[in-house]
Amino acid sequence: CSFLLVGVACVPLAWKNLDDNVFFQWVAIIGLCVLGAVWTAFLVQRPGFPDLKALPVYHASPAVMQELLGVLLFNFALMAALPSWANEK
Repeated sequence: CSFLLVGVACVPLAWKNLDDNVFFQWVAIIGLCVLGAVWTAFLVQRPGFPDLKALPVYHASPAVMQELLGVLLFNFALMAALPSWANEK
């Protein structure tokens, strides 16, 4: 149901040029920043944060890190390239 709601909200914006949607882009960025700040505040208030034993920073197997690095780089590359590509179309 929520996926359908997001789709209905985004379809009208997808028909316009990115230059016409600048206001909505600003709203989205501000919303993302507020959401990140709220999430970080809730996380820091948890007792025992950060639990370094539960989430190791370094993994002994390089194969695990290679898979993770590829996914992370693809995620950032795709999110940076899609809006500019769509604007050129």
